[in-house]
Amino acid sequence: MAKAIDGTDDSSKLSKIQKQTVSSISALTSGLAGETQDYS
Repeated sequence: MAKAIDGTDDSSKLSKIQKQTVSSISALTSGLAGETQDYS
């Protein structure tokens, strides 16, 4: 991976982004699952 330009630790920044992405995806997934359950 490329080094962080602002000098912060790459891995900690990556894990923070990963957590945000995971929570966004799970929110989307549960929203989609809720919608499909409504229609089925």
